[in-house]
Amino acid sequence: MSSEIPGEAADEDILFFPVLGDRVFLADTVAADNPLERFHYFSTDDELGTHIYRPFRDSGFGPMNLSSILQFVEILDSKLTEHHHCQIVYCVDSSDPRKLTNSLLLLGSYLILHENEAPVDVWNYFCCFEPHLELYRSSHALSSGEDFCLGLIDCWLALARSLNLGWIEMYDVAEYMHYDNPLEGDMHWIIPDKLLAFRCPRNVPAPKTYVDIDGFRYFSPQFYVEPFLDLNIGTIVRLNGEQENDDYSCDSFEAHGIRCASLEFEEDEHPPIHVVVEFLHTMEHAPSAVA
Repeated sequence: MSSEIPGEAADEDILFFPVLGDRVFLADTVAADNPLERFHYFSTDDELGTHIYRPFRDSGFGPMNLSSILQFVEILDSKLTEHHHCQIVYCVDSSDPRKLTNSLLLLGSYLILHENEAPVDVWNYFCCFEPHLELYRSSHALSSGEDFCLGLIDCWLALARSLNLGWIEMYDVAEYMHYDNPLEGDMHWIIPDKLLAFRCPRNVPAPKTYVDIDGFRYFSPQFYVEPFLDLNIGTIVRLNGEQENDDYSCDSFEAHGIRCASLEFEEDEHPPIHVVVEFLHTMEHAPSAVA
């Protein structure tokens, strides 16, 4: 990677890359060790560092979530406003492929959401970083020998699609932060007000509604009833019921008018086509949101 500091000689081993004209740059963290007056340096390690993808196994690597992306857009926008006489420098440890990848994800997302750039154009601009990036992939993909991965362009295309569908405007950052908390149910909207993903419940001896096991919190069906009613969840799709860690009762849901549908297929395998068709049929005919 070549460095670039307009109007000055630069150390070719230090990253300094223009992102938004002469207003915003991506730089290695060491660039802030010798700050120049006309530059304002910042990092998001403190603000967004706790929102990085937490894999179930160490080998997994995922992108920053939408909450982090929207917070970054707000942070960068405020930097440009507050320091309008300076050039803004976003600092990252470029020796870490994962940190560099996520920093480009955030910057590219800013260009798409705030500057109306097309995802393909953003990738064409940043593609010079490709040899230094790491692809996103699940822990399961690696352990099963699959080679399916996602790149930055995939994430940006999805973001642009969500923007065009109006989903970004429907997004509530505070609500996301609350339910994303592993202590608050670990729930995420996949399609706003239509499809919600949540951690599989477990039967927990009453009157408790959760139990902590090996550093993880598991919730009873009763725990989810109140938030599901608040979120207008009317149907739950239960995958691979009656498995060792999926032995919860649906009685609590059904007692409150929340329908339970069960779709079964081999554990750790892709669902067969008839299960996919049944899932889509459930989604299309559900009168309210599905979890």
